[in-house]
Amino acid sequence: ILFTFEGRAEQVITLTVNATSGILDPSIVLFGPDGNEVASNDDVSGTDRNAAIPEFTLPIDGIYTVSVLRFRGPRGQSTGSFELRFTESNGQAGELLTFGTPVEGTISDVIPEVDFAFEASAGSTVSVAIYATSGNLDTILELYGPDGALLAENDDSTGGTTNSIIDQFQAEAGGTYVVRAARFRAADGNTTGDFVLTVSEGEPAGPPD
Repeated sequence: ILFTFEGRAEQVITLTVNATSGILDPSIVLFGPDGNEVASNDDVSGTDRNAAIPEFTLPIDGIYTVSVLRFRGPRGQSTGSFELRFTESNGQAGELLTFGTPVEGTISDVIPEVDFAFEASAGSTVSVAIYATSGNLDTILELYGPDGALLAENDDSTGGTTNSIIDQFQAEAGGTYVVRAARFRAADGNTTGDFVLTVSEGEPAGPPD
C-alpha cells in the first residue's frame, strides 16, 4: 500500500507502522521524489515486529512515497490491519521556537499532528495559540513538560471557534517543553488545513491578520 506526502529539505519526520489486528509483521520503505529508496525498516527491535523510521531528515523538497508491506512482501504469510503514523519534529529536533514568533504548519491525513519545542524557565508564564488559516481544520493543542508528562491541553478556546489556546500556563520547572499541534481526534479525525502557531510569554497571541 502506497501513501504520499509533500516534504521539504531538512524536515525531520518519524514514520511508524503498528499492526492493529491479525498476525501482521509490517515493513516500511520511504522513497524520495526521484523514486529512489532513502530509508526502510522491518522490525523496531528484536522483540517488536512493528516498523518505524525515526527522526529522519528529508534530503530535498518534493513528493515522497511511503510503502507499507508485510515482511517478505508477496512471499510473506502474515496478514492483518495496521495504523500508519506520520509525525514532524519541527523545533524538537531542529531549532527551538522563539517567543512571539509565529510558525506555520499543515495538518493532513498523512500528518495529523506536528510537534514543536521551546525553552521555558521555572516560574515563567507561557501561552500557546493556534489558528487555522485554511481548510476545515479543527485544532487541538497539547503541552508536554521537560519530563514528557502532559501538562495542559485545549480543544476549542471558546464555544464559537475550533481554534485552540493554552492560556497563561505557569511553568513549574525550567527546560525544554513540547507543544503538539493536532486535529480533533488526531489520526482518526477528518479535518485538514494550514495553521499558524505562536508561543508567547504572558497572554496568548491573537489571530493572524
